[in-house]
Amino acid sequence: MTPPTRPDDDALLRRLRVFLAVVDSGGVGEAARALGVSQPAVTTQIKRLETDLGVSLFRRSGRRLAVSDQGRDIAGTLRRGLGELSLTLNAVRDIARSRAAPLRFGFSAPQIALDAAEVFRKADPHIQLELRAANSTELFAALDSYDLDIIMTGLPGPKQPYYCQVFARQSIVAMVPAGHPLAGRPSLSLEELAREPIVLREPGSYTRALLIEAFEAKGLTPRVAFEVATREAVTEAVRRGFGLGPVLDQEASSSSDLCTVGVEDGKIHGDDFLVCHASALHYGPVRRFLAINRR
Repeated sequence: MTPPTRPDDDALLRRLRVFLAVVDSGGVGEAARALGVSQPAVTTQIKRLETDLGVSLFRRSGRRLAVSDQGRDIAGTLRRGLGELSLTLNAVRDIARSRAAPLRFGFSAPQIALDAAEVFRKADPHIQLELRAANSTELFAALDSYDLDIIMTGLPGPKQPYYCQVFARQSIVAMVPAGHPLAGRPSLSLEELAREPIVLREPGSYTRALLIEAFEAKGLTPRVAFEVATREAVTEAVRRGFGLGPVLDQEASSSSDLCTVGVEDGKIHGDDFLVCHASALHYGPVRRFLAINRR
């Protein structure tokens, strides 16, 4: 028999949500605006929560509040718990078909990920599909905070403790201006690429990580012209002659003024994985998304 809920559990949960809002927004005033309540009301809830738990959740750092060590641990546990609860509630909605259950899908390579999204949307049209593009670091942060249900990103292999399913394999190529002396070559060596200025993706990019690892393995230092945040920016920089643009082969732009040249005969490659928390496998939309995109 399920034990009865303690009378003060609802109040504690409300205070914990207020606490998490303060942590996530960075201050009492910001949390009050996000919650649509007064600042004194937020302050009162935090004080009562500290009394309930017998701990100090914040410490003063100048004019701002800094989360204490115990507060940080509580926030992490709470975020996971609320995320799991959200998954459970959506699973109930999906089973009952009483309301469209959402599937929040994040990805780093739209050219590939949208194929998976389109297949799922056609097979499961009643699901509310929410899409978000970001780099690998941002995607895992959103997955860990339960802002996304499933992501697609490049990885050197399955990553613990997540559930990982291979979707596609890509190799590094270089985008080159059509008039460049290296245009038309079937492939470049890393040594040749290291002698050319290159336009590099930002830290957190899987493409960048693959390329830098390959350069370091051969003891090479690339000539980085500058760093950009998107594949579109890489394409435009190459088009304007700033350097060559290393990208993954299925993400390279196709146009009359650019061409694609292989790097190391396609030996520098990585896999795109569909990734979720193991607990998300109990959620129907995630399970169906993985099943229909199994290769």
